[in-house]
Amino acid sequence: MDSTTLIDLAHHFNAKLSNLHTAYDLTEAKHDPSCQKLLVSIGKELEGLEGILTQMKGELQKGKEAVSTAQELKVTYQNVIEDLKYTIEHLPARLPNKPVPGQHINLNSKPNKMGNGSTSAVKHKLVEVERPVKEVVYCPPIEYLTVDEFDTVPKYMKGRLTYNQLNGVIDDLNKTFLAKYKILKMKRSKLSDVNRKRYESFKLQESKDSKDTYFVVEGDLKEFAKMKMDATSRAMLTVLRHCGRMREIRGGGITRFAMVEMY
Repeated sequence: MDSTTLIDLAHHFNAKLSNLHTAYDLTEAKHDPSCQKLLVSIGKELEGLEGILTQMKGELQKGKEAVSTAQELKVTYQNVIEDLKYTIEHLPARLPNKPVPGQHINLNSKPNKMGNGSTSAVKHKLVEVERPVKEVVYCPPIEYLTVDEFDTVPKYMKGRLTYNQLNGVIDDLNKTFLAKYKILKMKRSKLSDVNRKRYESFKLQESKDSKDTYFVVEGDLKEFAKMKMDATSRAMLTVLRHCGRMREIRGGGITRFAMVEMY
């Protein structure tokens, strides 16, 4: 009791007396039927509120767990984003490709010649021409080196050669192979004078050891890919042989750079 004056003390005792009167009135009210009904109703409402409060506590706990899970996912996604950023920043300029089914062709196959068919056969041929023309694949591509393969090349062999340099020369080789075998797959009657000479030269370069093998020679690389066969280019070809992309076929005074098919 912190009363400092008689007035404060009077107010304090009046409040106490008021509370006592209220308590007495409530004890007398237990005999009043309407009051009892009101108390029962209030009790039921309190029980209902207690149930709702329990449910709210359960939902609140679920919310806390969901927030905790979301925070863990946030950390995980942040790590994934950082990994993706690193991958994008260090992505090689060229990536190995899986072979497309049906790309391989038979080196000994010859273009189909149209025979003396009936009129219906000619009409059928005309209908086929109207269909979308599929892309012709003249030879399979040489697969790019992977970073792991590049790392396994001995230091004395690759010297100062870079990963992109080696895959760049694979681009040049693929360009040369494509140009050569595109000419070889053409009909002789449709060859220009220049390509006819090339065709004959290609055939003269073949040997029993190069049968069923895709190969080019130094002159092809110079002509179709504008490659300078200097020490650097030869070092890159050596690395590609080491990694199983190329092999040499010698004979008849010719060095053939043959493709090693990986599939």
